[in-house]
Formats: sequence, C-alpha cells, structure tokens
Amino acid sequence: MTERTAPGTGSGWNAMSANSRAAVWMLLAVLAFSVNNVSLKSLARELDPLQIMFVRGVIMTGFLLPIAWRTRALATKRFGGHLTRSLLGTSGAYLFILALSLAPVADVVALSFSRALFIVVFAVLILGEVVGWRRWTACAAGFVGVLVMVRPGFGEINLGMVAAATDAILSAGVALTLKSLGRTERPQTIVFYFGLLSTLFSMVPALLVWRDPGTQGWLLLALTGVLATCGQFAVTRAWTEGEASIVAPIAYVQLVLSGGLAYLLFRETPDLLGLAGAAIIVASTLYIALREARLKRTDTNA
Repeated sequence: MTERTAPGTGSGWNAMSANSRAAVWMLLAVLAFSVNNVSLKSLARELDPLQIMFVRGVIMTGFLLPIAWRTRALATKRFGGHLTRSLLGTSGAYLFILALSLAPVADVVALSFSRALFIVVFAVLILGEVVGWRRWTACAAGFVGVLVMVRPGFGEINLGMVAAATDAILSAGVALTLKSLGRTERPQTIVFYFGLLSTLFSMVPALLVWRDPGTQGWLLLALTGVLATCGQFAVTRAWTEGEASIVAPIAYVQLVLSGGLAYLLFRETPDLLGLAGAAIIVASTLYIALREARLKRTDTNA
C-alpha cells in the first residue's frame, strides 16, 4: 500500500504524510477522550448526568458559536436531520455518563466500540447495504463479546453495562444520521447544532436536579467541555486526513489509556470476563474497520 502524502512540499507538520498527520490527530483525540472519561466519572459521583451534559453543552456552544459565525456555518436546510442527530446523541451521552458512574471505565469504553457492530446491522436494515459473510461473522463474534460483558440472565445485571450497550446502539444511529447530514452540511454546522440542541434538550431537566458543583466541580465541568470539543475536532481531522487502516487501530489505545487512568485514580480493575468480552469486541470491530477500508480501496482502484 502506498501511503498518502500531502500535496506539495514543506517542512515540519506540512511535510508529514496525510496518514502521519491523521495518526497524530487520533492520538490527540484518544488522549482528550481518555482524560474526559475519568473526569466524567469523577463528576458523576456527585452530580446528575443531566447537569453535567447541560454545563458541558453550554461550554461547547460558547466555544463553537464564534467559529460557526465566522465561517458562516449557521445556515442550514436540514434542521430535521440536526434534530434527529441531537436527540440520539443527547440520549447516548446521558447513558454514557450514567454508565461511567455505575461500571468500570474500561468496560464502558469497550462496550462503546461495539457501535461498529450495530452500524453494520443498521446499514443493512435501513440503507439496504450488502454485507459479506466475513463482516457478518465478525459482527456475530462481537455480539458474543457484548453478551459476555453484559451477562444477561447470569446473576445481577449491572445497569451501567446495559446503559453502555444502549449508548452503543444510539451511537450507531448517530453515525448513520451523520452520514446523511455530511452529504450537504459542513462539519462546523453539524457540530454547532449538536452542541446547541443538546444544551436546550438538557436545560430544564438539569435545572430540576441542579446541585452546586463547588470549585473543583466547576473546574472539572470546564475541563470536560474543553476536552469534548477538542476531542471531536481531532477525531474529525483524523478520519478526514487518514486512511481507516491507519486511524482505526489507534482509536483502541483509548481503551488502554482510559483503563490505566481509571486504575490510577479509582483503583478500578475489570474482571476476567470483562477483559475477555472487551478483547472479543475490539478484535471484531477492528476487523470490520480494516475490512471496510480494504473494500473501499478495491472499489477505488477498480
């Protein structure tokens, strides 16, 4: 495979190949999301997820509004699409934060990667895409990993794991919605309207459960807002500039880094079944990502 390179010549950052830049962007996104995960868990011990979402949404919207205004990204003819994306994304964000408050961070992050499995299923059922037996086999294996982690019917079910799995399903719906919006809408427009609408959706519920976060709480809330915004920007640049075969494996570093930070801060240690389920999910979703990247290259070269 020939690595993509940036057009023209230059020095430093511009002289790097597109895939190298994408790798750096994804590593930055992984770092932002990993620190964000443990920050959210710390906050969720004291504050309701709705309050966390609202404050974070206000910060994101305030940060993105000047950018959207300068780039003339406020205009849209797809408000219904933004509304759907925001409803799914806001519901998923609530479940993700709830899951972090009830289950180990590494388990929640691992289950979040299972969204790739649901994307394949939804793409077939909703978009009518054709999927070969290899990806179906990987999906089946991945769903086994999800069952191993959630363990329905085997003793007391951890509601945090159920919330994380449900978030993965909603995230798959978000991915398909973004695929549709991306055909006509600019990235700045999509990110801005998500921040704005998610803030509006969570405002009234957040006020009903409001508690004074205290100085440390406010600092953590501000940190999560900044990290979420920077992480979304970095991951968007990574997928835009690089090939999936390069970017996808790096994304899974988040599982190791998030788990390591959770151990250092909260002394969390996932059990053996959780680790086994996580390994199955990572292997199956990584295979799906690499398989899709290979098929796209084949179609492009045909």
